[in-house]
Amino acid sequence: PLTTVFGAPTIYNLLLLLTLILPALGTYQLCRHLKISHVSSLFAALAFALYPQRTVMLAGHLILLLVSICLPRLLLLLI
Repeated sequence: PLTTVFGAPTIYNLLLLLTLILPALGTYQLCRHLKISHVSSLFAALAFALYPQRTVMLAGHLILLLVSICLPRLLLLLI
């Protein structure tokens, strides 16, 4: 539905952007739940969102990036 309105490249770029933002938010929430300071939580979120393996996957492994969105939230559910 959104692809017909905005076009495939726009939706793909939006998904790539979301695969950078949502894992960072999830990691920040997980760290704050573990009573880690704001600064350390922010650093952990940025480190998880931008680690080199994920940035290499931006070149075309969208499904692996979409799975990584769930990882911090799954860990949060296990705690």
